Amino acid sequence: MGRQTIKKSSKLFLVLPMTLICSSLMASSSGSCLNAPILSEPSGNVVAVANVTQLQQAIENLQANTTVLIQPGDYLLNETLYIQQNNITIRGNSNRCDEVSLIGKGMEESNYGNVPHGIWNNANNLKVQNLTIRDVYFHPIQFNADADSPSLYNLRL
Repeated sequence: MGRQTIKKSSKLFLVLPMTLICSSLMASSSGSCLNAPILSEPSGNVVAVANVTQLQQAIENLQANTTVLIQPGDYLLNETLYIQQNNITIRGNSNRCDEVSLIGKGMEESNYGNVPHGIWNNANNLKVQNLTIRDVYFHPIQFNADADSPSLYNLRL
């Protein structure tokens, strides 16, 4: 009897957080951003990018402990942003989720080329902040099994 009670209560704790997470994602995917608290300015190694070529180069040349700061605009991806270094932040240079957009080739476009996902992470402590990732065939953000401790903040997916 006591064992069944523990099982039921642990299920409740698992369902409740997932419900809250899903509610937040649905609210942000409805077309408007949620009012998220403003983040502090990035520090350390910051690489600012203003076009898709600079963005792809920044990802290809990533060093651990780097923030890629993406200027407002639409970025039509020609490759998935593949993260292989630890402690990387991919951040829109805005306090809103809708001013920086990473855009794939289309959700229904089976000829997605080199853009099956928006971001594909195989590293620890990835932070993705203040942006939209849309129109990708598979997942806006894909995490490999060994990718530990990601942080997603103020996103529209």
